Amino acid sequence: MTNLAEVLTSVTNTDVRHHAVSVDELVGGMVQAGLDEGTARFWAGVDASIAKGDLVTESTDLADLIGHEPTSLEDAVRTAL
Repeated sequence: MTNLAEVLTSVTNTDVRHHAVSVDELVGGMVQAGLDEGTARFWAGVDASIAKGDLVTESTDLADLIGHEPTSLEDAVRTAL
């Protein structure tokens, strides 16, 4: 998420910062927003797994499938904004 904050800062010329929260803080926020605790813990676990890099890959499978390099984060943010 720090990388997303850096890209948003660059694209928008606005200071965007990432603030990491603990799993328990994330669960608390989701429960406060209306999720039941079991579902909140599940999604907080997914978030923690992503944060530690479990989805990082050097695979070219996506590029091979779509026939070109995937859109960069910066280009996607520029398009969205």
